[in-house]
Amino acid sequence: MVPRTMFAALAVILAAGPAGAAGYVEAGRLAAQEWCANCHVVAGTGGQDAARPLRAIANDPATTASALTVFLVEPHGDMPNFHLSRRDIDDLVAYILSLREAPKGSP
Repeated sequence: MVPRTMFAALAVILAAGPAGAAGYVEAGRLAAQEWCANCHVVAGTGGQDAARPLRAIANDPATTASALTVFLVEPHGDMPNFHLSRRDIDDLVAYILSLREAPKGSP
């Protein structure tokens, strides 16, 4: 049996479309500084040792727009249970993905 929260997360992903198209990087940066910087390094500041910097999350090969969206929709681990709007999630996803470094050797 699949939990209802999985269906809700899937509905958010399908409705949101590609995060880069819907989210705004600057709004996501501001949201990350407000909500995430208490634990994660955001734009070189903030953070705690236990939380990965957002740039490290962005550069993880497993990080995709869909994976980030599900992660932000569902309560998880020791993170605060923020009640983010779909727009907030899109913006945060766009910002985090904007931190991804180009693969070495690419133009």
